[in-house]
Amino acid sequence: YENESDETDESGRPPHSIEIIVEGGSEMDIAQVILDKKAGGIQTFGTVSVDVPGDYGDVIPIRFNRPQYIYVWLKVKLYGNSALLPTNYAALTVEAITNYCKELVAGDSLISQLLNEGIYDSVGGITYIEIKAASSTDSTHVPAESEYTLVNVDASQRQKVLVSDTRIGVVFDGNNS
Repeated sequence: YENESDETDESGRPPHSIEIIVEGGSEMDIAQVILDKKAGGIQTFGTVSVDVPGDYGDVIPIRFNRPQYIYVWLKVKLYGNSALLPTNYAALTVEAITNYCKELVAGDSLISQLLNEGIYDSVGGITYIEIKAASSTDSTHVPAESEYTLVNVDASQRQKVLVSDTRIGVVFDGNNS
């Protein structure tokens, strides 16, 4: 993200600065790549600061951010024709969801309706899908039943939605054709 203005922007980036949200990699490797790619005179912004050796024996501070993770739990209820439903419907549903979610990057919100296509493509006999979500920035949190109220999980530019197969429950709720 870049702030090209002469004022601090609404996200707290100083004037004429860039902010990079990076997942994975060593801090020094990331900082070196940023230094190699950014234009001179452009400041970097973030909570992670790495001193990178310059070409002339100087030290150049490079800053960037790591994403804050939003852990998501999903409850998926499938409706349809049980005669056409594969016996491994739950595993197929979980696989469709995790395949979609592994493509999410920092700043992408989880829109539950976008999960439907993969589920419909993977699980025969389905006529309706109901998805509820709970979320927390605490990975050890165990959501109560009352927390499964979200349909979508919004992420800011500095957050990344994480969905794991261990946090997805799938049930089939009878015939509905």
